[in-house]
Amino acid sequence: MMLRNYDSSHGASSVESQAEEVPGSLPRKSPPKATGETKHKLKILQWNCESIRNKKLQLINKLKNADIDIACLQESHLQPHQKHGNRFIIRGFQTFKQDRKNGPKGGVITLVKNDIPASEVRVETGDRAEMVGVKIHLHNKEMLIYNCYCPPTKEHILHAMSISEHCMVVGDFNSHSPSWGYTVQDARGEEVEDWQTNSNLLLLNDAEDPPTYYSRSWLTTSTPDLAFATEEIALKTSRKVEDQLGGSDHRPITLTIDKLTQRRETPSFTRWNYKKANWDLFQLATNEMSQAINARSHKVDRTARYITEAILTAAKKTIPRGARKNYRPFWTDELEKLEDEVNKVRKDAEENPNINNNIKLKETTARLRRETISTQRKGWQEKTASLNLEKDGSKLWNLVATLNGEKSKSGPIVLEKEGTTVTGKEAANVFIKQYAGVSDIEINKDRRRQVNLDILELKEASHGLKDTEMDRKFTNEELEQALRELKMKKSPGPDQVTNEMLVNLGNGMKRKLLQLFNTSWRSGRIPQAWKEATMTPLHKQGKSKDKAESYRPISLLRCLCKTMERMVNTRLTWYLENNNILIEEQAGFRKGRCTEDQITLISQSIEDGFQEKKNTVAVWIDMEKAFDRVWKKGLSYKLQKYGITGKMHQWITEYLRKRKARVKIQEHLSRCHTLKEGVPQGSVLSPTLFSIYINDIQSVIPKGVNAALYADDLAIWTTEENIGTAKTYTGYVRPVLEYGVTSWGMAAKSNVQKVISVQNQNLRIITGGMKSTPIRIMESQSQIESMLDRRDRKLLTERTKYKAQPTSKMHKRINNLNKGRLKRSSFAKESKLIETENEIIQEIKNLTPLETHASTPPWEKQPQIEIRNHIRTIESKHKHSDLELKDLTSTYLNENFPKEEWIRVYTDGSAENAVTNGGSGVYIEMPDGKTTESSIPTGIHCSNYRAELEAIMEALTILGRITPSIPQAKAVILSDSRSVLEKLEVLRGAEKTTTG
Repeated sequence: MMLRNYDSSHGASSVESQAEEVPGSLPRKSPPKATGETKHKLKILQWNCESIRNKKLQLINKLKNADIDIACLQESHLQPHQKHGNRFIIRGFQTFKQDRKNGPKGGVITLVKNDIPASEVRVETGDRAEMVGVKIHLHNKEMLIYNCYCPPTKEHILHAMSISEHCMVVGDFNSHSPSWGYTVQDARGEEVEDWQTNSNLLLLNDAEDPPTYYSRSWLTTSTPDLAFATEEIALKTSRKVEDQLGGSDHRPITLTIDKLTQRRETPSFTRWNYKKANWDLFQLATNEMSQAINARSHKVDRTARYITEAILTAAKKTIPRGARKNYRPFWTDELEKLEDEVNKVRKDAEENPNINNNIKLKETTARLRRETISTQRKGWQEKTASLNLEKDGSKLWNLVATLNGEKSKSGPIVLEKEGTTVTGKEAANVFIKQYAGVSDIEINKDRRRQVNLDILELKEASHGLKDTEMDRKFTNEELEQALRELKMKKSPGPDQVTNEMLVNLGNGMKRKLLQLFNTSWRSGRIPQAWKEATMTPLHKQGKSKDKAESYRPISLLRCLCKTMERMVNTRLTWYLENNNILIEEQAGFRKGRCTEDQITLISQSIEDGFQEKKNTVAVWIDMEKAFDRVWKKGLSYKLQKYGITGKMHQWITEYLRKRKARVKIQEHLSRCHTLKEGVPQGSVLSPTLFSIYINDIQSVIPKGVNAALYADDLAIWTTEENIGTAKTYTGYVRPVLEYGVTSWGMAAKSNVQKVISVQNQNLRIITGGMKSTPIRIMESQSQIESMLDRRDRKLLTERTKYKAQPTSKMHKRINNLNKGRLKRSSFAKESKLIETENEIIQEIKNLTPLETHASTPPWEKQPQIEIRNHIRTIESKHKHSDLELKDLTSTYLNENFPKEEWIRVYTDGSAENAVTNGGSGVYIEMPDGKTTESSIPTGIHCSNYRAELEAIMEALTILGRITPSIPQAKAVILSDSRSVLEKLEVLRGAEKTTTG
């Protein structure tokens, strides 16, 4: 978009004359010349946008092209009760706004660049004019900026502002005075001038400036948009009226403050570009550098440092690194052309005010708005079309999070501390002092003495005992399993080594890493750097941004340490599950268990109480900062009490000892503080250690009271005939509404219908269906399952899971279905009804109990399984003929799985018309040339997918019978069902998740 300078001779205006220079106004100054040194200037955009919804695209483009630091918008027309009213996000800016609470239109928004520390100054406005105050922090100065909109029908709130030494006030004042270009003065203009004088402010408007507002009703121009500043700020400020923007009747204004202070530019954050990484070269480089590392040395700190340096050196040579390119907002040539056309027509209408020019202006502005909407819609369609949920759903969820404001980058943190504001390093020190204080807990002296005696007693009892099997050194298989479980695209710790680097290490460096882990395990020594965390404060939505308590810490730990933690945690969890140590009430971070299990149990208990004419009272307990307040000595005692001794106990104790942390805010680091108690935030081990710490919670729960735990979330409830008895146990808490799909079985129909209505509305948006379009047709077209079908499937899945969990409390309940006195729904009743109607489930006679842990300990040799869902030499089937595909596949198999060394297993499965009478077949070729065949029916109701899966399961069963007699047997299962292989890969990676 083109910008034009206006001079004093610009255009004819219906305002008969511009006033002479008056006291309180400043001589007109030319815009400062571009010198390339932007750190000494502050550019503020002032604009009455007359509804920002349909002008956001133009605003973003203006902010970028004009390098605006702060934008003050009036008449935003956003309301708090509207879905989009609570969110207004511009990339690279912080948002401060006040919407009109009790009517349409109105509202103000102030946008501040993310590299400028800013905090909101609260101004009590009531039902009067809208105003938002923002305090910005520039090096060694603070400046207050008030953004006001004063409609003609509402009372001014000028005296509600607290004018500081460095202050600016901008807005649409709807007042008349010769001081800013009117021929007459009204009462409001006089009120504004009195306030200006009493506040010692200078008017930044000049009588010679062009008008900012064009009235399409009266064909006149005027200047209701004013700016005031204290003397020091005013003397450094130039004001410029710009071209129209987005079709608003108000022109935007640029206020440039020169030589205000030197601003530090935020350093660019560089990222590794893994898509362009040369991993083969990376592996060679790490292998080469690993030869100089003595990983068996007891000096684990030095070894860890050498390995870290080697990995980073190899990464710098083989992985490109750079910052995100300068952001360019979405804009088109057509929009640029229409903006220029509106500028020209607007100028004609102002210079020659008549009906024809006015109509032309309205038509051109309407075309600009239609094109803006069309362009945004097209961009949105292209964006959503690029999403592939089947391949990767993370892009969609990232987009949703961005739209909800959850992913938007916030500006520098500004805290209030004893009446003053702090930012940068000072704010970081405030946070670390608070976090360290949370972990500094007081333990009763008698309790401390008793625990010390108990620990000595346990040590004496275990003295002389041999190391347990859990104390064996870690194997290469355990390391490889831990590396497979690492999640990609996660923030690294202070050393900047990422999970992507670790999973691509060369075998030589992996051996050194394993040696380091075993040295640490054997000696009980842990590199001190591994026990130091960098914390980043994350704002809690809805909380005040200037209070340290409104932020929760996100801890970044070293990925090398977290890899070893995974190996330790795998052993620890196996021991706990194999010995049935964890209480049944705990579902957190355990295989085969999830939050829905606990919700279902509580909901079923409440429903059972209704049927038995009993009252259920429940209490949901939030253990605030529970992980940070774990008493380390008490945890050590409980570990030994549950038989966790030897190297495991020694390593965990050392891991928790002398832990330190510092807070990082942008490039600012706080002092390093010791965390006296607690288990580390962000640690792989912490959830398991916390579960052990509160595992004896049953002992303090009264008899007759039920409990359900998910990590540190606790619910207790009791069901009694007398509500007073129930209150004695728990205290009265009003029940919450249903949560979780599996609790729908007992949800009120009205609540279920609300959820269904939301999905049906979305179906009409997705498909473009009319109100008369049947829901089933829209579900079919969009391939989205109905909410009721989804509920039934989920209920059936959960019921099947409980049937396969003999120890679950719901296992007995679902098999004991008594006739209720009330016609009410429950999970047990609804899931039983669905099971009865489902013929496929009826075919399943015996369920294998659901495994909570592997049958063999992790330190013993495990079968090595690798899943490959594509052949590397075949990019796409469509690029090759059938003969070429056959040759490429044969070559790949002979090179990677030669017949002389590998057992080759071919599987296939299919169903009639893809839905009925399924069957599976298995054909096995042994290295000695012998063959084995097997075929099995897979049910009357069966899909191709299920038949293919059954074939693989049958193949594994046969291999389980024949391979034990073959030394070092190697087998490859060959399937043509990519969907089954991809699903198996997903399930394999999800074994350690909390979803069950």
